[in-house]
Amino acid sequence: MEPTNNTGERSVRHGVIWRKPSQGTASPAGNRYVETILSVLATCKQNAINPFAFVRSAIDASLHKRPAPKILKKTV
Repeated sequence: MEPTNNTGERSVRHGVIWRKPSQGTASPAGNRYVETILSVLATCKQNAINPFAFVRSAIDASLHKRPAPKILKKTV
């Protein structure tokens, strides 16, 4: 275990860099969207999942009233 929180800081860095030039969002709904999509992208990256394919399958499941796809790997 690292004595610092460098892993945690690196995981949110993309969102911080995105927010500066874009000046963030203009609504609570926009904030919620950004935090959700950035979380999904980071989790997909950690679990070696194609983020585009995951988001596409999540949207498809929602449109067809099916359960959402699993993003986390099973732990033993």
